[in-house]
Amino acid sequence: LRYFRQVPHVRIATGTVVQPIGGVSTITGIDYDEFVAMSGPFRFLEGGPFQGDDDVIVDQYYAEQNRVRAGDTITLLNHKWRVCGVVEPGKLARLFARLHRLQQLTGSEGKLSQLFLKLDDPARTQEVVRYLKNQPELAGYMIYSIEEFLSLRPIALAFAGGPERI
Repeated sequence: LRYFRQVPHVRIATGTVVQPIGGVSTITGIDYDEFVAMSGPFRFLEGGPFQGDDDVIVDQYYAEQNRVRAGDTITLLNHKWRVCGVVEPGKLARLFARLHRLQQLTGSEGKLSQLFLKLDDPARTQEVVRYLKNQPELAGYMIYSIEEFLSLRPIALAFAGGPERI
């Protein structure tokens, strides 16, 4: 992350680990404070933020589909998690865990699946994307603006059989 935090116009850089848990469902490991600084606060419907390493936040859709509430225990990745909070959907994931804990459980310490950058001026997005794509050390990495990234969602939805499957 240090590399990306030094890129001109980058105000915040945070990474996530995205781990499949069956079908098209995933659990996303986050640094809570960095994630909130990047995307704004979670809107908790029940419970609250992580208290321990084995806490998980689920969105309302996941909670309703799986009949879970804050305080319940669920098993994912052969690991028991305590549901510490239920949040409104819309944060690009259905389940969230502490980044370092998910890295430990998946043998991916020091690795990230995705990196998100927040710029000092959104009008510079394409400039920063071009800059990053021209860095030899980043050759082979997929680099998208958030608009490009979100535009891939309809493709994923069509492939998965519609939004009710995701």
